[in-house]
Amino acid sequence: MQIDFHHAVTYVIARYANFGHREAALIAHCAQYVDDATNDGTISFSNGAMYTRIASAHGMLDYRNFDKLANHHCWIPFHFLPGNDGKPMGENPDGTFIQKIICRPNSHIAQDMVCTCILGQDQFYGLHRLGVTMHVYADTWAHQGFAGVNHKINDIRALDDQDNPDEGFLDRLKDYFGDRFDRAAS
Repeated sequence: MQIDFHHAVTYVIARYANFGHREAALIAHCAQYVDDATNDGTISFSNGAMYTRIASAHGMLDYRNFDKLANHHCWIPFHFLPGNDGKPMGENPDGTFIQKIICRPNSHIAQDMVCTCILGQDQFYGLHRLGVTMHVYADTWAHQGFAGVNHKINDIRALDDQDNPDEGFLDRLKDYFGDRFDRAAS
């Protein structure tokens, strides 16, 4: 999903839910920020305190997209929320680890995340958390069937519903990216 959904639709839905303009704008900004936060590192304060932040996104052509550790810190919690194979928290579904971390729309885990966010609504960061939560929740539909790690389960063999490769699309990508495009990586 792009900014038209994570920001604009989140803003509209927040207004529809009776949030004022300022609150809806904050919620929408935080929902979009998940896709924009590409910097990580440690912040040192003058009083000696420190805070280490993680990036919740990488640029589209960022080498960190292929780094397993970055995937676990970024893709799994913020974009590909594990669906636990449709089971509620605490239940251990049959199957492999990869089956458990496949993102599922409106999973029990996603519903628990939303409920926890709502229960914490009175915290000073409640609206910020709501925006981030809405991003992750929406992504359970956008990224359903995929896992937030580099794994063969994410391999796509066809770009249409007939299981036929869309050579025209792949050729347009190659034309656009030139020598930087690699069919194998696509």
